[in-house]
Amino acid sequence: MTRNPSHQKKSRAQLSEYNRAIRRQRMSPTVDDALDFRESSVPGEDLTAPVARKKRPRNVRAHLEEYFKEQWIAWIMGLACIVFVYFLVEAKVDFARLFSISDQHAEQLKEISQDIDKINDGNAQQNLKIQENRIRIDNLQRNQEQSDASTE
Repeated sequence: MTRNPSHQKKSRAQLSEYNRAIRRQRMSPTVDDALDFRESSVPGEDLTAPVARKKRPRNVRAHLEEYFKEQWIAWIMGLACIVFVYFLVEAKVDFARLFSISDQHAEQLKEISQDIDKINDGNAQQNLKIQENRIRIDNLQRNQEQSDASTE
């Protein structure tokens, strides 16, 4: 589709006439000779580019895109280091929690073993009292048997 709806293609005859008209035109320079242009082939001419005092304003987005295109490897390495450090800190925290839990379990096991030792000591004392009471009962039964035997 053309931009101008009134524009139509030229026929072959119109196109050939157009080309002939262009060839018939006299080639004339496009620059007016009255204008004074210095020759650029003169030796000693200063061909340096002018230095601008102000920097050309740039779009911030374009500046950032260029920066990231140039520094993308450093950014990827930096992000990888940050992720590594994050996981390292998290692992350290998790290990600290595990060690504190294991220390708590060790303390609880020590307390339980001390309680068991106390119970065993109490059992030993009870066993001694039981044996002492058996001996007394045996002695009392012997004494009673002897007194029953002597009374008969």
